Amino acid sequence: GQGIIHGDLKPSNLKCQENDSQDWQLKILDFGLANWVTSSSLGTPAYTAPERILGEALDARSDLYSLGLVFYEAMTGKHPLVHKELSQTLQAHLSQKVPSATLVRSEIPPKFSRLLSQLLEKNPRHRPPSAQAILADFFHEEEIFPVSPPPPDLKPLYLHGRQKLIQEAEAWLKAQDTSHPQGILAFVGEKEWGGEAMLTELKYRAQLQGLSLNFAKPQDFEPEVSASSAASFRISEEIETGPFLKDQSTREFPPEVLQKQFKTKIENLKKGAWVLSLLPKQIEKLKKLAPQPIKILHLKPLSETELKEVLALLSQTMVPQALSKSLWHYSQGSQELLETSLSHLLKDPKILQSHGAWNLSPFQEAPPTAESLGLDQSGLKLPKGLKDKERWQIQLKQATRLSSLGQSETALKLIQDLEEEVKNIFSKQEQSLAMAELLEKKAWTQIHLGKKLKARENLARALAHWELAENKSKTQELRIKNFLSYLDLQEGKLEEAQKSFEESRQLSSQLDEKEKQLVTNNELGQVYLAQEKIKEAISQFKEDLKLFEQLPENRLKMKAHYYLAEALTLAESYQEAEKQYEAVLNLARQERHWAYLLRAYNGLGNLANRQKKRARAMDFYSRALSLAEYEGENLSQASILQNLGVLYAEEERYEEAIKSLEKSQDYLKKTESSRHSRHLMVRSLLELGEIYFLKGSFDSAKSCFKESLNRSQEEESLHSFLFYPLLGLAKLAREENDQDAWEILIPQLHHQAKTEEQKKQIKDLQIKNKNLTNPKLSTSNTLPSLENSFEKSAL
Repeated sequence: GQGIIHGDLKPSNLKCQENDSQDWQLKILDFGLANWVTSSSLGTPAYTAPERILGEALDARSDLYSLGLVFYEAMTGKHPLVHKELSQTLQAHLSQKVPSATLVRSEIPPKFSRLLSQLLEKNPRHRPPSAQAILADFFHEEEIFPVSPPPPDLKPLYLHGRQKLIQEAEAWLKAQDTSHPQGILAFVGEKEWGGEAMLTELKYRAQLQGLSLNFAKPQDFEPEVSASSAASFRISEEIETGPFLKDQSTREFPPEVLQKQFKTKIENLKKGAWVLSLLPKQIEKLKKLAPQPIKILHLKPLSETELKEVLALLSQTMVPQALSKSLWHYSQGSQELLETSLSHLLKDPKILQSHGAWNLSPFQEAPPTAESLGLDQSGLKLPKGLKDKERWQIQLKQATRLSSLGQSETALKLIQDLEEEVKNIFSKQEQSLAMAELLEKKAWTQIHLGKKLKARENLARALAHWELAENKSKTQELRIKNFLSYLDLQEGKLEEAQKSFEESRQLSSQLDEKEKQLVTNNELGQVYLAQEKIKEAISQFKEDLKLFEQLPENRLKMKAHYYLAEALTLAESYQEAEKQYEAVLNLARQERHWAYLLRAYNGLGNLANRQKKRARAMDFYSRALSLAEYEGENLSQASILQNLGVLYAEEERYEEAIKSLEKSQDYLKKTESSRHSRHLMVRSLLELGEIYFLKGSFDSAKSCFKESLNRSQEEESLHSFLFYPLLGLAKLAREENDQDAWEILIPQLHHQAKTEEQKKQIKDLQIKNKNLTNPKLSTSNTLPSLENSFEKSAL
């Protein structure tokens, strides 16, 4: 991971030993020879990689070759390439094919044999790109242990669309006399079209045939003029040196000097066989002067269709048109530029996920930016000449911006750095106010990261600093208290949250219009939504939207539109709700705000589900899930998977429903416990219990209902669920003729029945209608809270 290669992997440098858990570990010893990837030392000849012998650049794949030989020897009992003479051993690394390990020992599984063959490829570009790639691929099915995402393997780029060229080059190689090769093979194309990569490919293919060839790149034919010669010539800029010699570094030298140098280089082509990579401007000159027959193979950039094929091949998924068109626009089919752009794009860990899978869902919505393709590395630039305080304030705003864009870890690191500077930059009188501002932003960022306890601590510190500060602002106090109220809301303390938000709203009403615009984090509407006061929630969200429409911040508008849509959905104002979700989609695409985009898709899925438009709901949920996977939002993935599970169950696709709901539980176990996550877990258990009941798997159903009952009893905010697991258990008692359980459960059901609908369900159950199924708990989930907001599961 550090760009370091070991350089001398062999059996004596590998040691098996037990760790503290009594598991076996393979340890690598003797890093004394380890060096940076520019290393060209030979290492131990028996285990050295072909590229080392040829003096090519080294990387992690060189160590993988050595490791492949160690494993091959360990499994088969023999080293496949060692000979008595050193020269023979080195030549074997270059040209001798290694037999399949399974052919040497039949008991070696084919899967291991294939892996060894990949590790022992002569051309490093044909080997796995890294150890992570091997682990991700080799242990994918077994999932023995978690593996970090491997770096992308872009090797198909330089070969794609060139099968015919490769065949012609192979024919040229095969026609050579191994004892006396002659002739010139030239790959001709612009520098970015991969000519040098083709040279490398031919170099390894030639070695496998036992051919000794010479290789040259475009720069090998550029003129070389010493600095002392530069003083001897002062030639006008107008002198025409010919297209081959139009290099800026040589324009001051007479054409006859440059021509002489070029002819000297051409003379070298008389001896032996050559494979060249040349620019179009160089080949015309060479054709006239070439001392041997020359075969020319013209390189071309990828066509737009070929580029799409390459992307599909690399990603193993459907490639959004917005992505392929952008890459075509930026690269114009150049393999080199395409590889550079993709390498930058795949540095985003959200795109290149575990096991090397690509998640391209954001590009269904918007094309990549030039910056994400490595074409704009400006980053967060600061104006020149800033004073320390000005720079500090700007960077604090940048941290807030980073957090709103989902880069909260980076934002938190920047804020921590700024915190260390406060005492050195601000006077004692200024420090309290600066710390109050910084701690407010720090807590807001920690809320983004789900670190609620830390956020509460820092908000308390911020309030204490605000109390000590001079020239303090009332708006800052309101913001800090609103964040504390939001944390109460997240913890299910609805009455406390309502009271404090209403007090804050009252104080805000006394501010002038400009000051009101500085307090945008009052979440009273969310409290009303959680309390099922839908009319009050709608009224509050409309008031929020009216305020936010006056501000340039699109994120605030997205938030208001989104929660207004949620409230309108619960009020069954479906057309109005859909308009609000569409507004969120438009703003989120403009801002490339995937978190709000996935929430809008989930909301539209909920709308479609309520209107019995299942195919449409499935499409929206699937799009939301892809974006949630990209964002790595476990809670959102859990919620959407439950929505999908319910849809599958309604279509009697029970196995798919169970798989979705169990996967949802897996994500919930990975999240920090919150009111919303606990609601989702109970709901998931109830849905699973119902499906198992319908399938006749009564033991599994009983287990799910009992666990959901226990969880519902543990927390007051979950007591509204208690009726449903009791109902499920009563149904099971009825089916199993368990009279004792029935007599215990029915009184409990009557006690928990709060609505006329629930009372009717008990009455129907007592009629002993065997076709009765559990009532539908919910039509859909809303998603977990985002930024300073709370969303209630629509149960």
